[in-house]
Amino acid sequence: MKHLFFLAATVAVLSSCSNKEDDTDPVIQYVRINGTEAPEHDLEAGQTVAVSVSLTDNEELNQVKLEIHAADDGHTHEGGGSSEPSGPNTGVWVDSRIINLDGTSAERSVNFTVPLDVAGYWHLEVLLIDREGNEAEEYVTTLHVENPDLPVVTITTNPAAVGEYVEITPGGEVGISVTASDEEGLGIIHIEVESEGGTVLFEQEYDAAGAATFTADGIAVAFPLAGHYHIHVEATDSGGLTRMAEQEVHVE
Repeated sequence: MKHLFFLAATVAVLSSCSNKEDDTDPVIQYVRINGTEAPEHDLEAGQTVAVSVSLTDNEELNQVKLEIHAADDGHTHEGGGSSEPSGPNTGVWVDSRIINLDGTSAERSVNFTVPLDVAGYWHLEVLLIDREGNEAEEYVTTLHVENPDLPVVTITTNPAAVGEYVEITPGGEVGISVTASDEEGLGIIHIEVESEGGTVLFEQEYDAAGAATFTADGIAVAFPLAGHYHIHVEATDSGGLTRMAEQEVHVE
């Protein structure tokens, strides 16, 4: 896939396409996260992440883009990245840096800070373009963020999930039990069951009133039609930090 992602580079490509002589792609030699090259990196909320890159081109480099975006939907990239859905991320982490370059080689370092209220999986995608508009093969690595300050949420179903899904037939019923815990005390627990089309089958909000542990059980939800459904649970602690959890239900 081509990424003409920088305005200046795009203008250069358009102005030189008739007499382009250099068709050699630049190369991303390495991308290191806190000094380490790996397909996945374990991080913690609030941590400073040092990303260093080494880049080369046969004639002249132009720009490099480093972008962080959510990976919890299981999407993939030509340059790698996680291929397994991991459930919904907690919080939002989106960041992008563009660095101008020159010469035939460059080493650059950029610091990112993991937000305090996130947990889950993100991609770091690195894109490189030279002066003629040639693009390097993209580089992608997965950032796995742990956050011990967020509430812990467990969803239990009857019938139990088999692999990723709870599987039932149309007209069937699923029993749901939710347990949340947080050392600092819990606030609101929100439970919702909806179809992929957005039809809400069940919705309930509970006030844990500062309890360290809260359980909501005895919930029974009927699924009259075939389709794919999601059980969403959002637990917020007394400090305002939130954890999202999800269980999928497949009805056929």
